[in-house]
Amino acid sequence: MKIRQSIGVLLACSVILSGCSNDPNTSNENTGRLIGGVGGALVGNKVSDSDAAPVIGAVVGSYIGGELGRNKDQQNDKQAASTLNSKLAKASASWVNDVDQTQYTMTVSQPYQNSGKKCRPFTIKQSKGGASTVKNGIACLDNGVWDMA
Repeated sequence: MKIRQSIGVLLACSVILSGCSNDPNTSNENTGRLIGGVGGALVGNKVSDSDAAPVIGAVVGSYIGGELGRNKDQQNDKQAASTLNSKLAKASASWVNDVDQTQYTMTVSQPYQNSGKKCRPFTIKQSKGGASTVKNGIACLDNGVWDMA
């Protein structure tokens, strides 16, 4: 019984701490793996008295959450790259992510050269369920891939 309680406390702490990051570079795949793993462990603990059930639930939940997050990352990366590649001095694009229905609006400014790389300042507004966040950054083209700082 103490093992289950310890697992529950550790998993609850993980969920709480995962909400503390405001880093725009945090991947949805990693976040999905963490949340899916925690959820899977909790479900496994509820549906079975076996000590292995939370572990199996965590593995399955982690896989499913990671795949959902990866799909979200891929769609967002594709949309952001399209906007960054625009020939316009100022370009803007909006899209809704199919995975979780989050709406994004990205605006890029005039491109410039920095250490031989094409760079563009950007702003991304993310809206879901009435809540919005705005993130500013600079993306630089490195070997054909936009690296967002």
